[in-house]
Amino acid sequence: MGLTILEILILYLLIRYVNKLFVFTKKWIHRVKGKYLTGFKIRDYEFLDAKRLLTVVLFLNNILRWFVIVIVLYLALPILFSIFPWTRGLADTLFGYVWDPIKHVAGAFFSYIPNIFTIAVIYFVTRYTVRFLNFYQVRLKTDHW
Repeated sequence: MGLTILEILILYLLIRYVNKLFVFTKKWIHRVKGKYLTGFKIRDYEFLDAKRLLTVVLFLNNILRWFVIVIVLYLALPILFSIFPWTRGLADTLFGYVWDPIKHVAGAFFSYIPNIFTIAVIYFVTRYTVRFLNFYQVRLKTDHW
């Protein structure tokens, strides 16, 4: 029972400090709105003026805050369920829903690294072959036999 109360207290403090962090980021966004948030333009067309860009950034800040809170809650549930013996299987299942995709993505990334090196070698060999051929072509045009 003590572990359950301790975890709920820690969860409460985590959510409280996550909210404080995002209140701080909201205040920081308002402070730098004239410096960094001056609008979004491509050439002469203005997609977002400074006021709308500020609204979008604050909205994304709020979405990120809720996402972090949901992740904290979701990761706290398996810990809470693992305290009680009759819910340990549920805790393993919930934790597996997060851990298995992370393991799969990490494994796929690390198995793809040799392919990245192959692509890089092909890119550099092709690049310097084309440069050599261009140099050789220029040399042939300038040489008068």
